[in-house]
Amino acid sequence: MPTVQLPGDYAWACDDADECWVVYNEVFERRCYDRPDDPIPHGGVIVDVGAHVGLFALFSTLNWKPSRHIAIEASPPTAGLLRQNVETNGLEQVQVVHAAVGDTHGTATLTYFPHLPGNSTLHPEVKEAELAAFGPRSRQRMKSMFDEGVPYEVPVKPLGELLPADLTGRIDLLKVDVESAETAVLRGISAELWPRIERVVVEVSHYLTDGLEIVTGLLRDNGLKVSDTGAQSPGITTLVWASR
Repeated sequence: MPTVQLPGDYAWACDDADECWVVYNEVFERRCYDRPDDPIPHGGVIVDVGAHVGLFALFSTLNWKPSRHIAIEASPPTAGLLRQNVETNGLEQVQVVHAAVGDTHGTATLTYFPHLPGNSTLHPEVKEAELAAFGPRSRQRMKSMFDEGVPYEVPVKPLGELLPADLTGRIDLLKVDVESAETAVLRGISAELWPRIERVVVEVSHYLTDGLEIVTGLLRDNGLKVSDTGAQSPGITTLVWASR
């Protein structure tokens, strides 16, 4: 697996170097998870569902200095790299959990894309639909990568059952980026857990049927105010912010 050298002298293992830099740009340069009008308090708790190889965990560590950052990743190859990055770079407050988050208990088939690992998903049919947003040349290139998907059986549990038993207080930010499984993640949050969550940011696929309506409805129904719904990847995904 390739390793990229990030600013700050961090050696970061990744499935695909090009994609790693794309995610780095989103998180560090565009600061897509940073809201100056609603800052995350230092020493808080971050729950990161869809942690990928840990770039958001690094951003969180450097910018917010959380007391705990729970990084949950469903893809077995990617979770292994996430764990490696956390250990190699000394991110002691980051705890890695390998599982898919949902509204059921059991297992599910995750399709892992070796050349587009950040698109690995429990819903490959949505990824196929997203191809319509690209031009002919890009569409063909991405389709060939999607055709190389590798299936993995992964455990699925509701979020509350994946959090450490001693994590009983406030969650300052819940970040969800799970490639079309976002409605299941939110539906699986228990009535007891919702009041502890201060802020939520969710990436929602435009190709998930009624996805935006369902996500914003669940957030409002559980006492959060939706403050922004802006394009993350124009024509493909929207980033939804909500807070108490």
